[in-house]
Amino acid sequence: MQYHPQDIYIQNDYNANTLWVSHRLLCSALNISEGYLSKSRCEYKKSVSPAHRERQVLPDTGKSWRYAKINNKFYYAYPNIPDKHPAHYRSSLPPADELLSIYSAFLTGGNMPQDGFETRFKAALKEGYKEYLHCYNECTPAQQTNLAKYAAILEASVRWIREQHINTSKYDFFQSLAELVKHHAVPYAPENARVLKSKLQEVIDGVAITDIAKLPRIGNANREQYSEEEVKAWVLQLRDMGANYTNQYIIQKIKDMCMLTCKPAPSNRWIGYIMQQHNVKYLTAQQRFGSDSRFGSIYRGHQRFANALFAGDCWQVDGTRINIIAHKQTSNSDDGKKLVQQKFLYIVTVRDVHSGDILGYHYSVTEDRWAVHSAVKMAAKNAGYLPYEIIFDKFPGHNSEEGNTFLKDLEHWGVIVTMSSDANVKPAQERFYGTLQTVFMQESMLYYGQGIRSRRNYAHRSKEWVERMYKEANKLGFDFGDACAEATRILEAYRYTAYSKWSRKHAAVHYSPVELHDISEKPNVRTLEAQDYWYLFGLKKQLPIKHQGLIETEIAKVTYRYRCTDYNIISNYSHVLVCYDYEDLSQIMIYEPGDAVIKRYLGRVMEEKEAMRYGPDAQWSLIAEREAKIKELDGYREQELEYRKAVGAEDITALLHPMMISKKNYEQTESQYLLNQAQQNETYSDGEDIHVDIRNGY
Repeated sequence: MQYHPQDIYIQNDYNANTLWVSHRLLCSALNISEGYLSKSRCEYKKSVSPAHRERQVLPDTGKSWRYAKINNKFYYAYPNIPDKHPAHYRSSLPPADELLSIYSAFLTGGNMPQDGFETRFKAALKEGYKEYLHCYNECTPAQQTNLAKYAAILEASVRWIREQHINTSKYDFFQSLAELVKHHAVPYAPENARVLKSKLQEVIDGVAITDIAKLPRIGNANREQYSEEEVKAWVLQLRDMGANYTNQYIIQKIKDMCMLTCKPAPSNRWIGYIMQQHNVKYLTAQQRFGSDSRFGSIYRGHQRFANALFAGDCWQVDGTRINIIAHKQTSNSDDGKKLVQQKFLYIVTVRDVHSGDILGYHYSVTEDRWAVHSAVKMAAKNAGYLPYEIIFDKFPGHNSEEGNTFLKDLEHWGVIVTMSSDANVKPAQERFYGTLQTVFMQESMLYYGQGIRSRRNYAHRSKEWVERMYKEANKLGFDFGDACAEATRILEAYRYTAYSKWSRKHAAVHYSPVELHDISEKPNVRTLEAQDYWYLFGLKKQLPIKHQGLIETEIAKVTYRYRCTDYNIISNYSHVLVCYDYEDLSQIMIYEPGDAVIKRYLGRVMEEKEAMRYGPDAQWSLIAEREAKIKELDGYREQELEYRKAVGAEDITALLHPMMISKKNYEQTESQYLLNQAQQNETYSDGEDIHVDIRNGY
């Protein structure tokens, strides 16, 4: 520690003497930056009452870094220098009495106290070594710290020798230094006084401290006895194979190859050193572990994406198995026997990316195209719109006729359809399933734990617990309906729980997923009308219209009849495209048949139940109402026929019955008829004659 005049200042402060240390001495001794002390002064000044902030010596508020401005220099009160972990600033300085004694000796030109070097030695081990850390970046963290401490005590010793003008021909100082090194157990530093003297003498003679304080045997080429590039290539080839050989197998294989090719075999340590190099891991991890393994994930490219700005910007569709115990499912075998099987419940969910709300879901025991169709159908019904983009994985049946038709219909309605089996395309959907397991399934008595690949210590419930769950479930007859009810309870708990109650990342979001979806703007969605919803998600059939608007079909071996009362549809279409929904068979939607991509909507048709005409419950009023409607349609048909027959009726009568009208009227009618025929069937230019054979008209 180099002292300058006016580094220490004593002032009587409220009937007590306060020791003040200069700004320069603190920066030099503690390696503190100017910016840190400037910021500390501002923080301390805020703790002082505004009435006393303009004083040269600020009053003591108990806060750290009390300061004063004396002779245009900053001084800091010794008692207010902080001593908290990890810096320990005050402990890095000598005690107040010792510091004052050392400074007094410096001013008078006398000798410093004998224990001054031990204080400097301790300061080098506690803080001074940090100046040398950057010189050992290539070492391990432990080696880096220990070598930096060795270098720091070498520097402190050389400075002390120069400051105190110690005679290096004597061993008194070196013997004391050796005892300190031994007492504090400084790694890499010699504990022999003679060796310490030779090291310090080299530094005094101009050798760099980092050339003295270095790893033992550094630069020794003994371990590089073996250097065979072909053998290194063999290691890379075996390491790069997808077979994922063990390290021991690779070592044995390398030795076998060396024996076959008459090469000297390397040691196990040498081969292990090659395999553990970062460059080797970087080059081979992708092939060794596979593209989807978590062990090679650190070496794969990755980028983060911002969340969707609005609800409806994107929906993500994915399926997974619900992590609750299997339920019993009863079915009949081909020979008619009753089978009871244990089945796990699967769910397909449709998640809005912006809000995280689950807009639609469907349960089944397998994941197929119908489950995906039903989940998207529920989402569209609940939301009342179609999103800007919807992302599917390659679900079973996505390339079937029904799957392709469904996806193309979505595209025709303006939805961007993305198909990808990569989990990185929809990471939020994958994390959602993890949230269900770690947060909302924990309270379920039927939850058995996370997937088999999870290595968390809380991932799986004990074997005894799961066995007890199965026993209880069997007693209660746990079936598919019970499994669906439990899964729905878990899912709805997630939907209606505010993010701030379970998420640290979203601790400031006090809305649930449902609330976020409802309050969010939806500028990019495709509004879905009722007829569009039925066309997209309903089942389709082309059926004839007969018996004055009757449409009849068989659904699940049950005959349904619907009555169309629109005369324009009945009179113009012999067949219509019918869309119906299993959940509501009381009505159907009919569309214009044909090859158009988007069919023209014709109308809604209601079911017509059979009317009872026998017994006391005969529905005569209903029968009469329907008969009246049929007669009304018959009347429309007769009116249209009469109207269309009336056009040109008088002309046809005159030509067919000439004896019933006057000769003048007959000639006028004949002339008008011939003129009309010429205009319809002949193409002529001005000046050409019109040649018409009257016989062609009969």
